[in-house]
Amino acid sequence: IGISSQGQRLLLGHGVRLWCSTILTFLLLWYIIFISEFHDLEAIVIITFFGHSSTYYDDNIKNSVAETIKKHISADKKTTFLCGGYGDFDNMCANVCRQLKKEYPLIELVYVTPYLNAQQKLKELSELKLYDSIIYPPIEKVPYRYAIIKRNEWMAENADMLIVYVKHEYGGAYNVLKYAKKKGKTIINIADH
Repeated sequence: IGISSQGQRLLLGHGVRLWCSTILTFLLLWYIIFISEFHDLEAIVIITFFGHSSTYYDDNIKNSVAETIKKHISADKKTTFLCGGYGDFDNMCANVCRQLKKEYPLIELVYVTPYLNAQQKLKELSELKLYDSIIYPPIEKVPYRYAIIKRNEWMAENADMLIVYVKHEYGGAYNVLKYAKKKGKTIINIADH
């Protein structure tokens, strides 16, 4: 079956438009990724927290977390804190970060949700403005029962440093600590101090 010369011109015109569109999309993405987002890549530090979910954390532990954070951030550099929000240690660390934002205005507090279908919790967090943003890591194909594990691994992998409180060798906090060690991450265990 032959194509008329007018049809060939339309196909050629469509191909050129498609090619131009692809190039423009690539350039736009390149700009977003490398210029606008990461123009000051060395000034961005990402820190996350992991600890036993049902342990009582007293003022000494809270103060140790605050002092550890202060040693590793500065007022003129953006620091992003990835928070899981499930458990006493997560919530204590998020509260410490909220307090430190007064002194370090470039702190960004990010809630990393393991579940896309947790609409009520996400709505409450958004309304209360407890976090600067809420993100969902690329774990959509993970079975529901493994979502927190994979979310924790994603947080550890994407952080420059982990501040943890791990006293025993079992549980989720310990497992993510082992995972982070395998990845060669900088880890500060408050329980060791």
